Amino acid sequence: MDFEQEGVGFCEKRPDQCVPALEDVVQESALPSGQISFRVTAKDGAAERLAFKWEASIGTLETVRTTSTSSMVLWNPPACLLVIQSGTVSVSVENSHGHVSKEFKVSVAACPKPTFPLTPTPSISSRGHHSLALLSDGSVWAWGRNDSGQLGDGTVRSRTFASQVSDLEKVAAISSGYAHSLALRDDGTVWAWGGNDYGQLGLGWSLDQVKPARIPDLGEIIFLSAGVVHSLALSRNGAVWAWGDNEYGQLGAGSPASSPKPVAVNLKNVSGVVALAAGWAFSMALCENGEVWVWGDGFSGTSSASSGAAYVPRKVYGLPGIAAIAVGRRHALALAVDGTVWAWGSNDSGQLGLGDRDFESSPKQIPGLSKIRAIAAGPEFSIALGSQGEVWAWGLNDSGQLGRGPTSPQRVPNTVSAISAVSFISAGEHHVSTIRSDGVFWIWGDDGAGGIKPLPRRVP
Repeated sequence: MDFEQEGVGFCEKRPDQCVPALEDVVQESALPSGQISFRVTAKDGAAERLAFKWEASIGTLETVRTTSTSSMVLWNPPACLLVIQSGTVSVSVENSHGHVSKEFKVSVAACPKPTFPLTPTPSISSRGHHSLALLSDGSVWAWGRNDSGQLGDGTVRSRTFASQVSDLEKVAAISSGYAHSLALRDDGTVWAWGGNDYGQLGLGWSLDQVKPARIPDLGEIIFLSAGVVHSLALSRNGAVWAWGDNEYGQLGAGSPASSPKPVAVNLKNVSGVVALAAGWAFSMALCENGEVWVWGDGFSGTSSASSGAAYVPRKVYGLPGIAAIAVGRRHALALAVDGTVWAWGSNDSGQLGLGDRDFESSPKQIPGLSKIRAIAAGPEFSIALGSQGEVWAWGLNDSGQLGRGPTSPQRVPNTVSAISAVSFISAGEHHVSTIRSDGVFWIWGDDGAGGIKPLPRRVP
């Protein structure tokens, strides 16, 4: 007894036997442009028009042709990624009785090391109570609190509006600390200004700097990260440099000695570093093989090894392949290559997004988050950027930093409904800064100069 004999009644009795069947599945070799074509043909005994739904975990898809029984797409891979990534292109073929799926494997190579001059990419950076913005022309703009000169305009007057940083041009990357700021110029030199009581500017002394000054003897840098009172930089040859406070070993040089000048991080067991994250009293590194290493304050839970200060890097265990990292005061986030997010460390305000307030000494996957493409962490809150440009936020919300209006904390991720089409995110002490796909900068929370504004607003 089959569909030919019973007609529609057969599918009503046996819907599992009326789902589409795949007849032809083809994955073509890479085209000269780097694209890969995928084609599926399906059979449906009920002679219904089939619905084809394609998805890619990395890269983008372009539909070439779809008929009632077949579909073809082109996969456009990113030029390269920070770490080597394997991903999938999948298709679901559906009719009114069910669906059948097919998954293809794809991979993207890690980006080659940057060459000088570096190219600026518009971005925004918030760590303390101020924010920095980098424009495509290499100029840097700043707003927020300025009690230590962190806005770089030669004064200590705070501002609610963006103003260009003095005597600084051709910048390729930025990073804001709690009360200090760093800029990487396109020639690989690093410039610093703002608070300097722990030597976090790397200039060799501990006086505040109200205008940018070049850090001596530090060149060919390709990545930097400013923490609360220490800073990190990655050179093109793979060396990692650190300076500032070292009470908990966050400089990673093997001793508890602080340094107002850059010192080399002990990378004896670490290779292929591609990104850094400087936290409150600890540091993290991401390697091209997707591994994460940590040093500094062990109480932060950023190591599944023993607690206490770690003066040299330790590997973080229990993680899948990782594509990006972010650090808060005493918690850490890791974005996996499959788009899931992992969290560990302190959780007093629900900043781990696990639905509770329990401390986690090893990484745990955050439920409900998938297809995430960027992450950021404030002291006790966290944010993530979804594949559709939506922003997710959770944790402490005393200053409206979750962007939801009410200031009650959230122990699980929720979307910030008042903003969409976001392309870049950054988390400060009590505020969030973003860039929308139209290039406009938006913030919410308390940026240290304009009071609490719990809903997204455009940067003036």
